[in-house]
Amino acid sequence: MTALYDIVDIGANLAHRSFNGDRKAVIQRAFAAGVRTLIITGTSQASSQEAQRIAREYPGQLFSTAGVHPHDITLYCGELGGRKLGGSSKPSALAMACQPPGKSFRTGKAG
Repeated sequence: MTALYDIVDIGANLAHRSFNGDRKAVIQRAFAAGVRTLIITGTSQASSQEAQRIAREYPGQLFSTAGVHPHDITLYCGELGGRKLGGSSKPSALAMACQPPGKSFRTGKAG
């Protein structure tokens, strides 16, 4: 039977260290379950680079994003300048936004 839809996991957190011991097995189980594409999320400079490294092991099946988690954005604003988070001029996606002055992403309140 042919699947009607391709299943794409758009938020695979496979760059996290908790997957260091079984990452390949997790990926293989996803493929066996019918997932055709995984997009590995990068939430810091280090995890964005790791996401890109992992994605390169499965060309055409795994892709990566490069970004900063909103809770950590103040650590990066102004610090990165024009550098690419993924360490490459061609990350699959690049997301970066700086916190507006006086507003906290953690609470949503001014302060």
